[in-house]
Amino acid sequence: MAFVCESFAMISVQYCVPELIQARGYPAEVHHVISPDGYILQMHRIPCGRRHLVDDGRRCNTGGGRRVVFIQHCLLCSSADYVMNDPDQALGFIMADAGYDVWLGNTRGNVYSRRHIHLSPNQPEFWDFSWDEFAKFDMPTMLQYARDVTGVPVLDYIGHSMGTTVFFVMMNYHPHINNWIRVMGGMAPVAYMHNKRAPISAFAPFVNIIDKFLEDKGFNEIARSSTGFSTLASAACSPTSIVRFICNLIHFLIDGPTSDYVDKDYLPVIFAHTPAGTSRRVVTHFLQVIASERFQAYDHGTKRNIEKYGSVNPPVYSLKRVRVPVGIFWSENDWVADPRDVYQTAAELPNVTLYQRVPPVTSPTPTSCGRRTHGYFAVSSCLPFSAVAFVCNQQLASIFGPSLSMSELRRPVPDLCFTRRSALHTEDSKYIVNKAVRGEIGRGRVK
Repeated sequence: MAFVCESFAMISVQYCVPELIQARGYPAEVHHVISPDGYILQMHRIPCGRRHLVDDGRRCNTGGGRRVVFIQHCLLCSSADYVMNDPDQALGFIMADAGYDVWLGNTRGNVYSRRHIHLSPNQPEFWDFSWDEFAKFDMPTMLQYARDVTGVPVLDYIGHSMGTTVFFVMMNYHPHINNWIRVMGGMAPVAYMHNKRAPISAFAPFVNIIDKFLEDKGFNEIARSSTGFSTLASAACSPTSIVRFICNLIHFLIDGPTSDYVDKDYLPVIFAHTPAGTSRRVVTHFLQVIASERFQAYDHGTKRNIEKYGSVNPPVYSLKRVRVPVGIFWSENDWVADPRDVYQTAAELPNVTLYQRVPPVTSPTPTSCGRRTHGYFAVSSCLPFSAVAFVCNQQLASIFGPSLSMSELRRPVPDLCFTRRSALHTEDSKYIVNKAVRGEIGRGRVK
């Protein structure tokens, strides 16, 4: 199925991630795995690029093995980040066309992983997690699952913003996972944040007061997405909308002065899939890191800290435990991953093999569809498309290298898009949870 660029921007507003992938002519698979503490995590897989399809596109070609790459999203995002844009600019498609078996993760609490085998999202206990749990449970579980399905013991990893945070923390809880990763690419890496310039930093000194207030008011979920919200946001951000300036303002407040590096005509697509939702404590955890000026575990308060950590203060994570080769991509105008914080992170990582400044752009490069893209972009939070294609294709390739040929892969599962984009429909959630309870979804394990 082929779409012109202008119409695809409208179509992709209504699509869930597997549909976005298939609409571009790529094979898509949906996989579920249960974390050790009961969260049902959904992953999306692009087993090969379009040029690797055979039998009229029904399956991927066979070969002697294919390198696997796992790509992890940022705060309030999802796997959609890497397949929203054109194939020559969306990282998921770029890696698939380069010969990779691509896996896109979703951490607990976002629209695709908003389920638990016992708890309901309506219960406060469901949201009792921060990115500590992402690193301790979710990421190891998803990586182990991808290893089991593909039979490939060593993967490549790409993280954006919080996707790098989770990776760094995971190595503190599970240092043996260093042996699972061949190389890590970090886009706008986040560990230290005390030089962060985004407006939200102003709330950091009052984080405990704000968190207690929101908890008392029952606000456990942040930026919940729904079909209605996505449709409304997309309409409001459309090129003909009279309130489009509000979308531009929100975009600017989140991503700073380089927000114009992203084509404004694609804002309806962005806001149709972002924000993807998370726990209040995930945001609180980042504010705590800003306030403390330390890369540390979640601060539960004195009493619970003693119970959980055995000390009054939360433990500090060590970046020295990340032993894999790391390639870092950063920019001077990033309001989230400030260059000073990125430099401190890089200085403490023991094996940085690439430290790539993404330079600003002086003029746009028009595409054949008339939309504006750029040869490079200033890495900004939660928007890993624009011209990331060129950065990743040229620079990430220098550390990842070419992939091997492909081994035999499974065909897509039948319930490809059963949960739809919002993943909030009651019957769909019951369907997935019932499968988990019946043991039809594998329970994750960290070896």
